[in-house]
Amino acid sequence: MKVTTERPEDGVRALLIELPAERLSRELDTAWRRLSRTVSIPGFRPGKAPRAIVQRHVGAPTIEREALQTLLPAAYEDAVTEAGIEPIDQPDFDIVEMDRGKPFIFRATVPIRPEVELGPYRDVRVPFQPPEPDPDQVERVLAQLQEGQAQWEPALDSTAQLGDQIVADIRVAWPDGRETDDTGLRIIIGGNSYPEGFDDQVVGLSVDDERDFSLTAPEEQPDGTTAERTTRYRVRVKEVWSRQLPSLDDEFARSVSEHDSLDTLRATVQESVARETERRALLEYESNVLAAAVEGTTFEIPARLLEAETQRLATERTNVFRQQGVTVERYLELTNRTMEQWQEEVAEAATQQLQGRLVLEAVAERERIRPTTQQIATAIEAEVEQAVATDQRTGRQVRNFLSTADGRSRIRTGLQRQHALDWLVRNARGDIPETANEAETTDDEPADESSA
Repeated sequence: MKVTTERPEDGVRALLIELPAERLSRELDTAWRRLSRTVSIPGFRPGKAPRAIVQRHVGAPTIEREALQTLLPAAYEDAVTEAGIEPIDQPDFDIVEMDRGKPFIFRATVPIRPEVELGPYRDVRVPFQPPEPDPDQVERVLAQLQEGQAQWEPALDSTAQLGDQIVADIRVAWPDGRETDDTGLRIIIGGNSYPEGFDDQVVGLSVDDERDFSLTAPEEQPDGTTAERTTRYRVRVKEVWSRQLPSLDDEFARSVSEHDSLDTLRATVQESVARETERRALLEYESNVLAAAVEGTTFEIPARLLEAETQRLATERTNVFRQQGVTVERYLELTNRTMEQWQEEVAEAATQQLQGRLVLEAVAERERIRPTTQQIATAIEAEVEQAVATDQRTGRQVRNFLSTADGRSRIRTGLQRQHALDWLVRNARGDIPETANEAETTDDEPADESSA
């Protein structure tokens, strides 16, 4: 066998494989014998018809296809081993030469495990700035608790103001000619999903008031130009409700917590805000450190792997919108963006996520970072407990999955990435560990290399 490796694009290898003519002849002989036992040829028992009769009956192309079904995969596996590549998907085969008496030549094109050439990640230093506490954050949290305990009361003799809730019939004439007519909609003025300018038109209306108005907004066209689109509204107010906030006092503290006084509640909120501020600062720091390591790294990633990651992230974000009761189209309308812009944002985010994971895996391999058996077992139990807390049946399903090789591999890979990120963070702060690896693999469970 002769194997020549080609690089048609990043992350893809094309193996030009040449086999001796005798190898193809043997496979063709085996193929026609195999077919002779499965086809019915008048005058012959299965497997007893001469080759010329079998070939005339089923056709030479059928015999060739039968031979290639066995020959191509076997020769491809041998070529992969000889070339020393790590495919991550099935290959595409292309026959280059298949003439009897001549060497059989074919090309196998396949995406490979992304190649990562780490930069000087050990030289990355990122100063850590302790988070500055926001003196107003505690009061904002208390205000949110206060808002959650607010009571709505009818405001019969008042006009609708910012923060009030109205019950209204709304007719909308859309730019594309559609019309919608909804009755009894509850809308908080200043806290709804209607376009900018809608609330200004509603403020000041009283019960039984009706107002017609139009809102115009720019819309980007497929050719890159911007056009104005106008939507017409008719709003008839049926009810106006105002929100009454409870007093911030000891009674309020007892109603929203286990504390007996507002002072103890405020102290607890202050501690919680401090922890959350520190957590966010650490997450931002980790992100900055990883971005610095990614910046100095060279990647060779298959296009189809990037496409798969982009599709996964797009599906994930779409599901989040759906859980919030919003479609992607509605989200784009509210943020005044086009589908093309959103797709570009998702693709960029997917690229960054994939590159980050690949860097962490490469650092883990370089520094020999491996989670221990106990760490893996602890992580599995933690994930199962979290699932059980949500639903018993879900917990059993998660436990069953994590008991499989694939499930344990996912946990192992996640821990390995997290340990690599921790290593990068300590290194970036100047706390370089004395040993290359602080979480050595135990002898009873060797590490499992997993791709992104």
